Amino acid sequence: MPGLASEFSRRFAIANASCTKNERTFAMTVEGTVFLNREINRFHTAISTGQYSTIDPADPFYDQVYHYLRELKPAFFRSHNHYNDDYADSTGLDDFQIVEPYPPEHDAYQWNFGQLDQKILAELENCDRDTYVYNIRTCPVWMLDKTKPAPLFPHSSGEVRDKTYRQLADFCTRIVGWYNRGGFIDEKGVFQQSGHFLNIKYWEILNEQDEAESAIYIKTGREYAQAYDAIVRAIKKADPGVLCGGPSQSCVPTEKHDLTYIREFLEYAEEKVDFLTIHYYSDQSGLLSPAGMKRLNQDLKDKPYERQYLESIDDIGQYFRECVKLAEQFGAIPVFVSETNVCLDDRFDQPLAWGEFSQGNFGAAWLGYLFKIASLSGIGRLQQYQFYSPLNRSRHLKNYLSLINNRTGEPHLTYRLIKALNGLFPEGGVMVENDFAGDIEILAVKYPDRKRVVLLAVNKAISERTADRFIGEERQVDIRIDGCEIIEDSAKLLIFDRLNSGVEQAPDFNRSSAGGNRFRLTLQGYGAALLDLEMV
Repeated sequence: MPGLASEFSRRFAIANASCTKNERTFAMTVEGTVFLNREINRFHTAISTGQYSTIDPADPFYDQVYHYLRELKPAFFRSHNHYNDDYADSTGLDDFQIVEPYPPEHDAYQWNFGQLDQKILAELENCDRDTYVYNIRTCPVWMLDKTKPAPLFPHSSGEVRDKTYRQLADFCTRIVGWYNRGGFIDEKGVFQQSGHFLNIKYWEILNEQDEAESAIYIKTGREYAQAYDAIVRAIKKADPGVLCGGPSQSCVPTEKHDLTYIREFLEYAEEKVDFLTIHYYSDQSGLLSPAGMKRLNQDLKDKPYERQYLESIDDIGQYFRECVKLAEQFGAIPVFVSETNVCLDDRFDQPLAWGEFSQGNFGAAWLGYLFKIASLSGIGRLQQYQFYSPLNRSRHLKNYLSLINNRTGEPHLTYRLIKALNGLFPEGGVMVENDFAGDIEILAVKYPDRKRVVLLAVNKAISERTADRFIGEERQVDIRIDGCEIIEDSAKLLIFDRLNSGVEQAPDFNRSSAGGNRFRLTLQGYGAALLDLEMV
């Protein structure tokens, strides 16, 4: 998509030039109070990331990408593996880590982990190994019954032929054996030796099988429970210490807040579910049908494009809360959003350079707001999908899905925000109330020792002017801290917007004559800020 980035920059410059000095100086002021003595719930949310693309060592940014992954050192990094060969053939892709392309009776039968090993070992070297999550996305295409394709993506998915799921369970067990037990015995009785004893602990069973893009199609949660049980029983015979979860439900049902699939899975699963996974993308309507795609395109033309993304977050909070509540009924199972991003689909008309806005200033506001909603809902992890989208792959021009810019090798603004959020927000802290409303969202968390508080402020003010799409409107934010005194010299401010990339600066601090403490900060359109304060 040549020229999109420069077109975005041109519109961005025009929009800035169109604002008068007075418009920039006299931005609307939003005031509110954070009440440190009004505690809500424990805080235990963090943001991670994941990867499905194999990054070729010849990629010009290979070293940079893994340097930034190592700097982030994400817990619960999700390694998304095993696309099937039918999908690879249909898209011209060659990087889907197909380890068993032919059935045992075929003359070309073999196991080949070369490409997948490269990916897994590089990820483990640069992530938190103890919480690394291996997702077995699907099985080889020859295990599928192609007379029963999936309804949405028939070219690359379908039901398995063996409805006992033993063949699928054997395949998954061999993957576990390869990485955790030094190898496995294949279908012909031959020991395939890997030499790997990596002790990968977390295994996510299948991916979006309720929808089935390039994957196994399993129509109901009850059927998925049968598959899950067969796979987990087999895996735990090979390695009893692993923790397993699912169902990695697609983003589509979140439109209806439909928990039927997950509820059936939890009700019928006999094997332990160690964690529950769901997906959330903010452009869900784009996947439903050609009519849905047409409707989405029309929406994008008729109103500020960003409105649907922010409204989607408004809606998703209820679904998150219902998922967490349901999981609590089955033993307080932690809930992870194992894939999320501003937008998923690259098939509808895109008027701007999507990587520039979805991972730039608008991406920071979107992610900050989602982080607040997820935290209040009790979600354990948000996993931003994916970390890096290589430019040298035929379908991987998805700079908008990448935390690292695949044209420069440098981090997008969203990467810097994730790093700061994970570094400042304390596991086991306590969320407290605030009375902000409208354009400014605030999340405030006290540290467990009650001697420190960190605030996230997000500006989601939408401009109705076409020239300001994905630029938004500047806001002055006045924050009053009620319930303690703040040590002024200790205050730290990080701003993430189109003018600031998270460099620490001194906040505008004013002690209120009415008591408490007052801070003023300026947030450009779709900006986010972090305020780190020590309390007396």
